Amino acid sequence: MKEFSFRCFILLVMLSLVFVAYDMSKPVILMNREILAQSEMPIQDYDFMLNILLPIFVYLVSIGGFLYLLIEDFKLLKKFTHQNRLAKFVWSLWIIILIGLILIPIFLGFQLLSKSFVLAVIATALFLILIGFLYWLSCRSSYTKRL
Repeated sequence: MKEFSFRCFILLVMLSLVFVAYDMSKPVILMNREILAQSEMPIQDYDFMLNILLPIFVYLVSIGGFLYLLIEDFKLLKKFTHQNRLAKFVWSLWIIILIGLILIPIFLGFQLLSKSFVLAVIATALFLILIGFLYWLSCRSSYTKRL
């Protein structure tokens, strides 16, 4: 019972964080056009730090909380469900619900990112990380061929 109440508490906190971040980002999400330049921001009805960066951070924290629950539940699923098929079914259903709930902050976060120019920065960073990883793999494979 203690473990169940702990999981419900974390779930409640993560969902609260999602809807707080959504409320903070409403001025950006409800705009009809994209944010094009920072020079236009003082004219708009939102604050860059409070309506874009802070909600993105809160969405990431919420996603992290859901991932924590998923990892812990996968560990529990592997531990004690070999003996009880009903417990395996219940934990599998709970994991599916958690995966569905993690899609809420992901969807709202991407909706916010699609309205802001932060998407271009994140895409560039992901591209550079991918290129760096591919370069590291190619260097590693060429090093192992020499040995």
